[in-house]
Amino acid sequence: MESERIFNQNLIKNSRLKMMTIILTLLLTATMLVSAFSVVNAQTVTTYAQLSVNPNPIGVNQQAIIVVWVQPIPPESGEVFNGFTVTITKPDGTTETKGPVDSWPVGAAIFTYTPTSAGEYTFLFNYPGQKMSSEEDYLPAQSQTVKLTVQQEKVPDWPKAELPTDYWQGVVNSENRDWSQITGSWLMTYYNSTYTGYGDSGGGYNPYSRAPRSAHIMWTKPTTTGGLAGAKLGL
Repeated sequence: MESERIFNQNLIKNSRLKMMTIILTLLLTATMLVSAFSVVNAQTVTTYAQLSVNPNPIGVNQQAIIVVWVQPIPPESGEVFNGFTVTITKPDGTTETKGPVDSWPVGAAIFTYTPTSAGEYTFLFNYPGQKMSSEEDYLPAQSQTVKLTVQQEKVPDWPKAELPTDYWQGVVNSENRDWSQITGSWLMTYYNSTYTGYGDSGGGYNPYSRAPRSAHIMWTKPTTTGGLAGAKLGL
């Protein structure tokens, strides 16, 4: 009887040990599967690089504005992309590189370029990729090639809008950029919050222009956001 009792106890112990081994193996396997799934699905992000060059065409010694951006935008608020470069191939075949520079938190950046000779220029934007604070790997990306035509003759500047000589009614057209010297029909929500819609101010305040000192009408309904920023910015 005693030997039978000992045999049964050993059998129970062995069964428990086997059960614990099976449970531990299953837990380890599940952990490995979850980790592998996270690596595949959360660590790699395909990016898309975009480039625009304007105005086009332009004349020799006139300035072109190059806008570059990557999508999707950085995953965390305030985070930026690093290492933006633009390779410029000149008409004689030589190249010039602008950058590297960091993006704004919206994932974009602006370059300026002034060609010194006539001909066709090509622009190519490169993003080297990086690991973000979210532990996601944003993959490298390259934009399409954009061609800029540079002619010997200067392209006329934006036509000036003559300033008014008398009282006017209605909203100032935002295309009348020279009117920024005398007015500022800029309506900006959250003016003191740089990149998001969350800030200290929720109203339509214009920090860029002086208020008129003559009697005027206060509009109660905005027609649109934006407008003329005002002479403070030299626009």
